[in-house]
Amino acid sequence: LLEHDYNIQSISACSIGALIGCVYSAGKLDDFEQWICGLSKLDVIALMDFSWAKSGLLRGDKIINSLN
Repeated sequence: LLEHDYNIQSISACSIGALIGCVYSAGKLDDFEQWICGLSKLDVIALMDFSWAKSGLLRGDKIINSLN
């Protein structure tokens, strides 16, 4: 978007899009990309916190804690 001269005034999303929007708005997209690309399959599995709640299969607490 920026390469095509769009002026981003607000960001809204849900699920993983909300996470990416937050990372982008914090100016940490490059750092996030490096972290994500450096994860192994085992790292990804370790970040999964399964839940049997009706709200979803994964809670996301481990990923949020890692980002903090």
